[in-house]
Amino acid sequence: MRIRSRGGNLTSAELRKVADLADSYGQSLIHVTTRQALEMPGVEAECFEKALHAVKTAGLLPAVCGARVRPIVACPGTDACPYPKNGELFAAFVAENKILAYLNAIMMTYHEVAEKGERLGAVVARLGLARFESNVRNKLMQPIQ
Repeated sequence: MRIRSRGGNLTSAELRKVADLADSYGQSLIHVTTRQALEMPGVEAECFEKALHAVKTAGLLPAVCGARVRPIVACPGTDACPYPKNGELFAAFVAENKILAYLNAIMMTYHEVAEKGERLGAVVARLGLARFESNVRNKLMQPIQ
């Protein structure tokens, strides 16, 4: 069973809740996944619904497994990370009512130029930020699909 984080961040109170859930329903282990979720291995199938209810009751966010849409991995931007919070940078220059259009333009550009399995950061590095931005700005003129 997996629990989502918000940009890789969990409070100490949330972590204590996860530890209690792992003790109650899993193998008393917690694994941090590459997508910044927490996994509790060993939750038995017959206990899954009860554990899922406990996760939700604790105010935590269940995550998905298998072939599903995945949450975006984000830099937490804390003192432990040298990079700023990308969402805050984005919000600094994009009006709230334009965010969907910008995200659509970014995804359209990515789908046109990315190689199979290539991550967005690698695409930007390969093309150069100026070229990627130019492609995104051109897409902003097109309707959202």
